[in-house]
This record gives sequence, C-alpha cells and structure tokens, in this order.
Amino acid sequence: MKISVNGLLMMSLVVSCAGSPAWAAERAPLTPEYVEKYIRHYKAEFSRREARVTSLTEQIRAIDEDLEYRVKGVVDMLLGVRDSVDSKSRVMGIKLDAIEALQKSIVYYGQERDGRLRAMASPATVIDKDTLQRDVTALNKRIDERIEQIAQLTGSFDRNEEYRNTRRYTNNDINYNQETIEFRRHERLVSKGAVEVSRITEEMREAINRLRSKSGQIEHSLEMTISAERIEALTAEHKQVRDLIRKRQEQLKTILKTTGGATRPMAQRAAFEMDQLVDEVISEIRWDVNRLKSRIRERDTARSALPSIKSRLERAEAALAEMQNK
Repeated sequence: MKISVNGLLMMSLVVSCAGSPAWAAERAPLTPEYVEKYIRHYKAEFSRREARVTSLTEQIRAIDEDLEYRVKGVVDMLLGVRDSVDSKSRVMGIKLDAIEALQKSIVYYGQERDGRLRAMASPATVIDKDTLQRDVTALNKRIDERIEQIAQLTGSFDRNEEYRNTRRYTNNDINYNQETIEFRRHERLVSKGAVEVSRITEEMREAINRLRSKSGQIEHSLEMTISAERIEALTAEHKQVRDLIRKRQEQLKTILKTTGGATRPMAQRAAFEMDQLVDEVISEIRWDVNRLKSRIRERDTARSALPSIKSRLERAEAALAEMQNK
C-alpha cells in the first residue's frame, strides 16, 4: 500500500457501509487518528526493509569472507609447488587458470566500483554518499588483493635465473650435446611463464595509463569548478586516483622483480589430484560469486527504497504536527 502524503491530505477515511451501493462515495474527513495509523504503517514498513538491508549485508559479508578464505587457500597451495618431469606443464596450467579466474573477479569488482562512483556523482542518487564510499573502499581493497595474488602467482613461475640449477646436456659418450629432459621441460615452462608475465605487465601498464588519464580529467575539472563542495569531492577523488597509481606501480615492480619462490616439484599423480581439487574449488567459487552478485542486487534495490519511505514518513509526521497544533 503506497499513499503519497499529498494524496493522503486530500483523502477521507472510507467508512464501513457494506451492502450499500453508494459506499465508495461516502467519505469521512481526514483525522489525526488516520494520519497516525499511516505513520505507524510506514514506520513498520521502514523497519522491515531496513532489517532486510541489514540481513542482506550480513549475508554478503559472510559469502565474501568465505570466498576470500577459499581463494587464498588455492593461491597459497599453488605458490608452494612447480612442475616436475612427470607432471610436464600441468601445474603451470593450473596457475594460469587461477590467474584467469582472479582477473575475471577484478573485472567484476571494477564494474561494481565504477557503478558506485557514477552514483556518487549523480544528483539523482538516493543512496547516501557515505554508504557508496564504503562500498567503493571495500571493492578497491578486493581489487588490490587480487592483483597481489596474481603478482604472487606470476612470481612463482620458473624463471631464466633458475637455468643454472638444471643440467643442460646429458653426459653421454655417443651424443654429449643431447639436452636433458629436465632442461627441455624447464625451457618450455620458462617460455610459457615469460609470455604470461609479459601479458600481465602490459595490462598493468594499460591500467596505470588509464588511471593517469583519469587523474588528468579530474585536474581539468578542478580548474573549471567554482563550487566549494564539488572542489572538495574532486580533490578527494584525485588523491584516491594518485594513490592507486603509486600502488599499481609498486605491484608492477613486484611482478617484474620476482625470480621464483621456494617451490617443490610435484609428481604426476599429485599434480593430477591437485588439478581436480582446484577445478572443484573454482567451480564452487563461481557458484558462490553468482550468489554474491544476486545478494548485492537485492541489497542495492532494498537500500534504494529506504530514502523514499523515510521521506514519506517525515512529510506525514509534519502534517500530523500541523494538524495537532491547530
């Protein structure tokens, strides 16, 4: 039941006259009692929807924390292992799949963050700016964590510096120049890892350039703005962008400087079992991510309705006060 206060002030309570064909035409004058009833109804409705927002927020937090626990578990497991002659490139393949999944989550978090930033800049936004800013901060944190995890995984790839630890030629009287199986495997993995590192660093550089471009746009807007409130908001946004640029630059250095970690080779059977386990975990994570997206949409919808109900309540309470003071 939705009744605007303007409509409420022109209505009269329909009195009970069941059986009368003219019942709809019989109206009673508007009374404080009716307005009080309206206020009680909307207070209850506001409390119900507020409780729903709180419940959805708690569900989102629980799903998010569980996702983070599992993602961190997968990353930590992969950081400690590498391929062996038996496993060929299975471990490398698992790491590449994990990096792809992490990058997809970055895209999603970025879309959610940018949507909230647009909402903050829009005068039509009904959700308060502090709530949106908290969302932006939380999403930026997740993006930073994903980039750090990608940097760690790329750092665990076999690198050129490790070639000296691998015997290149077999000690064979017939063909001394024959390369060892270990060396050929290592060479393939280093090559594949280098390609992936190159791709990721290029994407990082593009992200930094986009941030620099955004920083320039904000600086231009600051030069053209005279509103003190707008200047304050743009200055805060500009600082966030500059901080992100510095953070991305440091992350890029981490990816480029890392020369592998303390990893142990995996046997073929162990690599196969880990591959199956990671596939199952990623499948579960994908399902929970969809569940998380659904909860976020529900929460955003419920949260958007609160200001409208609160505004109706305030107008009704003001109307009641005016009636009582007459």
